[in-house]
Amino acid sequence: MNDDTLGLTGYAMLLEALLDGGLPAAAFEAAMMRLWSADRDRERAVTRGEPSATTSQPERARITEDLLAQACAGQMRPADFGRTWASIWAFEGRRPRVVANIVDILHGYTYRYTTDLALLAEKPAFYIDEAHLRLYMMPLRDVLAVLTDDD
Repeated sequence: MNDDTLGLTGYAMLLEALLDGGLPAAAFEAAMMRLWSADRDRERAVTRGEPSATTSQPERARITEDLLAQACAGQMRPADFGRTWASIWAFEGRRPRVVANIVDILHGYTYRYTTDLALLAEKPAFYIDEAHLRLYMMPLRDVLAVLTDDD
């Protein structure tokens, strides 16, 4: 899909730069969050409203706080946190849901990345270091390669 219909080329390029070692994790994190934020804002503009019609903003914030507390306490697997968070905050736009899920996973791992040793020690079930960020991103590179293939 060389016309980037799915909007994944920027993510694929960032991920490739991280995993090939040319882009430091901190630079990846900053660029990923900028790209994700701009992407999120574009999608929200398409839907012209709340990410979910069934859950109010304050309720989503309260649920998210509870989810974060559970994840940080090790009471929830990171994958379950990501799926639950995405179901609460995900927004429906023109992007197919499977593609939005991939972007949510990329964002989730990036959001959990930190260089703060105190956070890593205090909440090891939630926060990840650079080595784990790279490890978790490897399978996503293959998925993005398939989805952004020019053939």
